[in-house]
Amino acid sequence: MISYNHEKYIARALNSVLMQKVDFEYEIVIGEDCSTDKTREIVSEYKNLYPGKIKLLLNDLNIGAVRNFVVTYEACVGEYIATLEGDDYWTSPDKLQEQVNFMENHPAFVMCFTNSNIVDEHDNIVKEDRLGEDRKKNITQIEIVSGLVPPINTLVFRNNTVKNIPDAYYTVINGDILFCSMLAEYGDAAYIDKYTASYRIHGGGIWSHQPEQYIKKNLLKTWTALLNIYSRKYQYILMPIVRGYYFTLMEYYKENNMISKYVMTFFYYAFNDIRYREFSFVCKTRYFFDNLLVILRNKVLLRS
Repeated sequence: MISYNHEKYIARALNSVLMQKVDFEYEIVIGEDCSTDKTREIVSEYKNLYPGKIKLLLNDLNIGAVRNFVVTYEACVGEYIATLEGDDYWTSPDKLQEQVNFMENHPAFVMCFTNSNIVDEHDNIVKEDRLGEDRKKNITQIEIVSGLVPPINTLVFRNNTVKNIPDAYYTVINGDILFCSMLAEYGDAAYIDKYTASYRIHGGGIWSHQPEQYIKKNLLKTWTALLNIYSRKYQYILMPIVRGYYFTLMEYYKENNMISKYVMTFFYYAFNDIRYREFSFVCKTRYFFDNLLVILRNKVLLRS
C-alpha cells in the first residue's frame, strides 16, 4: 500500500485489508510518502494496534508515487503481493483468499485481477463497472502494452518476478501499465469475474480532476517510457500509439494557440528524447523528419 495525503481515506483502505478472511499469514507493507496531512499519524496508530501485521515505511522526503511504489514493493517478502493505494479499498472479505487459491492452482499465470466499481470521495458509486468488455478476460503482455491494463487495486501477483526496474519507469507519474507489462513477461494476467474493490476518484488523485494538458502530457510520457523499454519487441505496436499521443498533445497546443509549447514539444520528443530509444540512426532520422513533414504540411508554425 502506498499513500500520500490520504487522511480522509486511509482508514477505510486499511480496514478493508484487515477484514480479509484467509487461512495464511500476511502483512501490510505501507509506504507513507511524507504526507502533509494526518496520514502518517493514522498509519502509525494502526501500526501500534497491529504491530505484527503492519510494516511501516516512513519516507523522510516526498519521493513521488512511482519511487514510493518501488521502495514498498522491494520491502515485501511474501510469496504473493496484492496492491492497494491508500485512497481505494477492497469490498470483498474473501478477495485475498480466492485470488491466492487461484494462483496456487494455476501456476502458468503470473498475476490475476478482478473487476471493481468507481466511487467518489464520499463513497458514492459513480460507475458500477470499471472494466470494459475488452478487459473481462485473461490478458497477455501484448494486450497490456496496447492499453488493456488490469486494475491495480485488484491485482495479486507472484513476488520476486520483476527484479530490475528500468530507468524509464521513473519518468512517469503512474507506473501501473509499465509494472503490469514487466510482470507479463513471465506469464499472462488471469481475470476472475468478481467485484472485489472500489477505485476512488477525488481532487487529490493523480489523474482525478487534472487539467487536460496535464493528462495528455503524462499519457505521452507513459507510452514513450513503454517504447523505451520494449522498442525491440513491440515497436510496431507502440510507435503508432506514441505518435498518436504525441500529435494529440500537439493538436491541443495548436488549438489553444500555444505555439511556443508546440515547438518545444516537437523538438523534445522528436529530437532530444528519441536518442534514448534503441533505434538505428536511419530510423531515428526517419522518425524525426516524418514528424517534421507533418508539421510543415499543417502549417502550424505559420499560424498567426
